[in-house]
Amino acid sequence: MDDLDLPNGWIKSKLVNVTEPRGEKASPSDYPDFPFLGMDHIEAQTTRILGSVSTGSMKSSAARFYAGDVLYGRLRPYLNKVAQPGFDGLASAEFIVFPDTGIIIAKFLKFRLNAADFVSFASHINEGDRPRVNFEQIGEFEILIPPTNEQHRIVAKIEALFSELDKGIESFKTAREQLKIYRQALLKHAFSGKLTEQWRVENPDKLENADALLHRIQTERQQRYQQRLKDWEAQSKSPPAPLLQRGELAANQHAGADPTTVPPFEKGGLGGISKPKAPKTLPPLTAEELAELPELPKEWRWEKNENYLFEVKDGTHYTPKYIQDGIPFVTQKNIRNGKLVLDDVSFISEEDHLIFFKRSNVQKGDVIISMIGHGRGQCCIVDTDLIFSIKNVGLFKFFHEFQSNKYLCYYYQSKMGVDLVLAISKGGAQPFIGLTELRNWPVPISSFTEQCKIIDEIDSKLSEIDQLEQTITTALQQAEALRQSILKKAFSGQLVPQDPNNEPASVLLERIKAEKAAQSQTKPSKRTKRKIVV
Repeated sequence: MDDLDLPNGWIKSKLVNVTEPRGEKASPSDYPDFPFLGMDHIEAQTTRILGSVSTGSMKSSAARFYAGDVLYGRLRPYLNKVAQPGFDGLASAEFIVFPDTGIIIAKFLKFRLNAADFVSFASHINEGDRPRVNFEQIGEFEILIPPTNEQHRIVAKIEALFSELDKGIESFKTAREQLKIYRQALLKHAFSGKLTEQWRVENPDKLENADALLHRIQTERQQRYQQRLKDWEAQSKSPPAPLLQRGELAANQHAGADPTTVPPFEKGGLGGISKPKAPKTLPPLTAEELAELPELPKEWRWEKNENYLFEVKDGTHYTPKYIQDGIPFVTQKNIRNGKLVLDDVSFISEEDHLIFFKRSNVQKGDVIISMIGHGRGQCCIVDTDLIFSIKNVGLFKFFHEFQSNKYLCYYYQSKMGVDLVLAISKGGAQPFIGLTELRNWPVPISSFTEQCKIIDEIDSKLSEIDQLEQTITTALQQAEALRQSILKKAFSGQLVPQDPNNEPASVLLERIKAEKAAQSQTKPSKRTKRKIVV
């Protein structure tokens, strides 16, 4: 905006010319009862203060602030962490503290630093994982300064509009949380049999008893083991099998080959085929364990993963050497929001993959689950033919002709299901789910037909929930756009009318300049210290 186009009484100036950081440091030991604000205590984008801690727990020198000062987070400026505490305290050195200068009132400055054009300016000054700006850099930003009285009117109007906007935002956020609760309630009803209760009454002829289904599964598992054993005996009489090449592996997997027919490789035995192990059956759930689980319909039963699924594995226990390109090496970080995400995956050699193949023979349709860290329990269905190895990731394989992977994936994602395994997680700072816990994880078994019906019901209702969540997300985005539109109008002179009787900002600057000249020999106290360049 040219100077000739400025609103009446406004001036254009660089930030450095109208304000200066307080710059007062303090030792926490001198103010043990003061509140301390760290970067985590300021909410990104909103200017909200989320809490504080006592300075008594701090050791490093901190920035001193007074009630009404503006705190600007200089670390990762794209987070837009700006706040104006209504109390005295100490803050992290990552904050720049701005006092009220008389030329630009603190509340006006708070909103100005919160506006999108300033955030964009500060965010593009430095690069890197932890960009940080200083006052000399952001001081070059040019702002328009209205008369003081108009600043007060602008702030009052912004606060009134934001108050109404925040009410709407809060209602949308409440609705979003209610949808999360409804989603979990839906899954709980699904896996306790209540979702299909009426369907069972109307379709008694379609209900295979869970005990009969489990017997079929165990029979199938034994038959496949016997076939593997015969194949191994035949192959053991032949010369050692050559190294399985990537193309051959891909051909097997893309053709949907039974994983039991793909030669397993032991570490240190690339060319050898290990003798298949007989399937094990874990002891059934005890009466005490069953008493702790939700009650199921009479046609259903609780069973351990190991006894129900085709296979339960936990991936390799070794950390291979990473290479520039090769076989993707999937870890817990690659399972996010119910999907396999490969945007930051590492790679290993084909030889290493073959070493790990016995524990990492992942195929399309398998379920994989994070076993370590605070995201443990997150799972997804593998929906790609891509070949990859896994570590810190559980692997569940199915008899797809009479087991639904989607049914169990929904169960594993439900609070009802995941709480059962998280309750027996191990570790402290880095908690993890062990293979034993994965194998003993109780799952609710219904007939395959009812599993499919449950999936249809869940999919239908979750689709409605997803649409509502998208509507809420769009509304929140529009609210943020409206917030920035309000700020843009405010700082260009379009939010409130100008008053010709207001003292122009330029006159105020001249008066302050004259006052500074008259008081040049007087040293101000630390609390009132300011330096205004005009």
